Amino acid sequence: MLLCCLLVAAIQAQADEPLQAGRDAPSPKRIHYVEPLYPAIAREAGVAGVVLVEIGVKEDGHPYEVLIIEAVPLLDKAAIEAVRQWRYEPTVVDGRPRRVRLRELVEVFPDRDSATRYFADVVKNRKQPSAMRVVAAQRLLAGRDSGQRVQRALEQAAKDTDPQVSRAAADALRGLQEKAAGTAR
Repeated sequence: MLLCCLLVAAIQAQADEPLQAGRDAPSPKRIHYVEPLYPAIAREAGVAGVVLVEIGVKEDGHPYEVLIIEAVPLLDKAAIEAVRQWRYEPTVVDGRPRRVRLRELVEVFPDRDSATRYFADVVKNRKQPSAMRVVAAQRLLAGRDSGQRVQRALEQAAKDTDPQVSRAAADALRGLQEKAAGTAR
């Protein structure tokens, strides 16, 4: 009897563990975004960038835990405060909402131009990890700026020897051209 109770308790505990988004469950869709407030102390220090966080999301889509994975000390608090206000669609697995854990990059910049310059520099910098350069290409495509700085950075990255980076940059260039063609009509 005791063994049976322990087994049921162990199964229940495992069922309550959060699932890893993208591995054990689909990644939840963010439905409410709050932009981080750029800290005055970061402005004084000339610091801007991205903070990588791991977010625990409850069954109802509210974050319950935000952990810093890649820190930028003057920006971390702003990133955490913003993420705590984000909301996600509930992640449903086997017909019931589940807790999930996922990772997100939180952009903390004084303005959009700073973000564009940052991602343009990252996408063409071969010292940056490939994954970050791919994300930078995607962020440049999603951004509002498709000026010469962005075009040149993506063109350079499209010629990169890393196939993931070159493919992401080429895709972003194509996407920017499609955007431009759509607005020209």
